[in-house]
Amino acid sequence: MRLRPRLVSARFRMLPDFMIIGTQRAGTSSLYRYLADHPDVVGSLRKETEYFGREHWRGETWYRAHFPLHARRKRTFEATPTYLSYPAAAARIHAALPSIRMIVMLRDPVDRAFSHHQHLVRLGHEDLGFAEALEVEERRAADHLAAALADPATPDDVRAVLDAGPQSGAAAFAPFSYTERGLYAAQLRIWFSHFPPSRFLVLRFEDLIRDPRLTLDAITDFLDLAPLGDRDWPNYSYRHGHAPASTDPELPAELRRELVRHFEQPNDELASLLGREAPLWP
Repeated sequence: MRLRPRLVSARFRMLPDFMIIGTQRAGTSSLYRYLADHPDVVGSLRKETEYFGREHWRGETWYRAHFPLHARRKRTFEATPTYLSYPAAAARIHAALPSIRMIVMLRDPVDRAFSHHQHLVRLGHEDLGFAEALEVEERRAADHLAAALADPATPDDVRAVLDAGPQSGAAAFAPFSYTERGLYAAQLRIWFSHFPPSRFLVLRFEDLIRDPRLTLDAITDFLDLAPLGDRDWPNYSYRHGHAPASTDPELPAELRRELVRHFEQPNDELASLLGREAPLWP
């Protein structure tokens, strides 16, 4: 309901000049709130518009309605962490916003996968245990992609990426893609084929948790904004900014070791792609 009255003034509204594109379960809710609190920034009406993903059919007027009027003379942005793995998002964003800058928050893919699974369990979308879900992840992804290709409602640009096969990174598009969404190099290569790497600031979730001020200083410098300064940094992944006492199970040590081995080469590829001398995670 909040969006409908804004449709009338959509043509007078801004489009974002930066956005957070990923990844899921990596602190993007908190990061959105921190940046939206900046005095020179106004966030989108809701954090995740998903316009360059599954909501693209709604059109630009609908998208513009999420942002402030030009008269505000502020910077504006949105944060949709599924963009990083959405098949057509990079091409769509390049066509609409060729000068945009993007923030990519990445998390140790082992911890990200487990957090992703626990999140879907809490939402009631996942019935399988984590180990069992990993065993059937490839089959589930294949079934999902086959259904998307068979669905006449699937947009042509999405269909073209899905048709391109495994090298397109399409498997990360599937809802239960716990490990595929941690293959960050494969996803970023698609984005780097549309934008120069200088348009991206790639950060680690672990650094945001360890030292929010230092991470936010890097972001404001990248965006040519004044620093946010000293303040509290609540965890906005949870209601009211405070994490409840955890009832999630621990990731079994042997399964963690298996996943560390699984991600060793992809993490090396990511470091090479980003010009880092060492992997982002051991």
